[in-house]
Amino acid sequence: MCLKLHGKYLGSGSSGREARVWDLETGECNYVLGGHAKIVRFVRMNEHAIVTAGVDDIHFSESEIRIWLTNSEEFAAGKLPQLSVLEPQA
Repeated sequence: MCLKLHGKYLGSGSSGREARVWDLETGECNYVLGGHAKIVRFVRMNEHAIVTAGVDDIHFSESEIRIWLTNSEEFAAGKLPQLSVLEPQA
């Protein structure tokens, strides 16, 4: 499982092979993002997109990254072999 806070939203990944985005003010789940073949161990988001990664503990080459557009809740990219995410410096 993984958790990532972004403003009033909390992203979570699970062994159920899906990610969820929660609104901390209302307690509601705004997005359920499924389709991963592996445990979702990475969730990052901003105002425009949510990035999730399903990772196999044994075969990292079988890991999968998905990008979702927040304005449409649609899967926005195909299977990606690798992605680097840079956190903004404070």
